[in-house]
Amino acid sequence: MNELFIDDLIEGLETITSTNVYVCTQKTILKTLDDNGCREKFPMICYEYTPDSNVEVDPSESKFLNDSSHNGTWLVGCDDDNVVFLLCLKSKPGGVEIDTIEINSDMRGEKLGERIVYTIETIAYDNLYTYISVSPFDTGAMNFWEHMEYVEDMRGNWTKSLIV
Repeated sequence: MNELFIDDLIEGLETITSTNVYVCTQKTILKTLDDNGCREKFPMICYEYTPDSNVEVDPSESKFLNDSSHNGTWLVGCDDDNVVFLLCLKSKPGGVEIDTIEINSDMRGEKLGERIVYTIETIAYDNLYTYISVSPFDTGAMNFWEHMEYVEDMRGNWTKSLIV
């Protein structure tokens, strides 16, 4: 992902979330969460736990924190008290993949996820990306992405065209 896109995205996310947003690595996410005392507020990323799952993993085994397939550009949004959101993005030819997005569990239901996704879509469009793809893996995520007008194709890929 080009630096201009990330710089624009950080500025946009800081504006809409009232947080400080910074780039981190996959290996420093857990330390960031531990330093802020909020690891348990991110069960999907840290423990791979969702309402649909029937197993929790140790964070040292979490695919999001360890698997190279989730080693994109990680952004962390923090306010004075908490980590507010975690986001992992990847560039694809002509598009952007939202590999991972998780909102602090105490802040869900405030439409923060919608505002973050809308900001990503707007800035990606402004930077000539033509689509965004996502990979929901539980019912709640699928419902969210459907609400955000992402559609699943016959191969199971979830995308949204940014071409009007």
